[in-house]
Amino acid sequence: MVADLIDDQEEDVPEASRLRLSLTWRSITSDPSIADKLEGTLAIGLFVGQQPLFSPAVYERWRPDFVLPGFFRAEDSGCNLLRGIWATLRTRKRFDFEDTLRPYVRVIISPDLLDPDSIGRSTNRFEVLVIIQHGGPWHGDAMGSSGPGALLVVRREQLEKFFYDLLDEAVPVCNELARTDLAEAFAEPLAVRHAHAQG
Repeated sequence: MVADLIDDQEEDVPEASRLRLSLTWRSITSDPSIADKLEGTLAIGLFVGQQPLFSPAVYERWRPDFVLPGFFRAEDSGCNLLRGIWATLRTRKRFDFEDTLRPYVRVIISPDLLDPDSIGRSTNRFEVLVIIQHGGPWHGDAMGSSGPGALLVVRREQLEKFFYDLLDEAVPVCNELARTDLAEAFAEPLAVRHAHAQG
């Protein structure tokens, strides 16, 4: 199962040919000795249509056998990716996520990333910047340890659907304790969705 976020800034480009951020969970576990700790392993990919955004050489060294072509393996301590997306949807504050595996994948979501003057302005758009950094084979430390990036502009409804897809797809890969912890940690968004479904 994969959650997709598709760029919405080029209306003349068919959706099947647009830039796409895809995330899929591999596992989420909880350790009873650590309070409120959800440890997630996932894969993060960037595509243009069905084709990986980067050349095959970028992935050769960094892609374990179990990760599909076009994806990088990533880790999420505390399920901060889900927490951050939900907080951004609720507060419109910038969210900055960086995983803990080389090459580190950084995801920044903000309603005013490209236009700081728009802070506080009511808008239905979010910018999503994805940077593959610190350890990729295409650069060295002399270049500042920053790799290529991609920018998507999406509507609020798209980001909200992406969040709920990620949340739904997390449940089947959880161990028993993590499933309970996940339901508790995300009780608010689950209640919001239930209320919308009833309303």
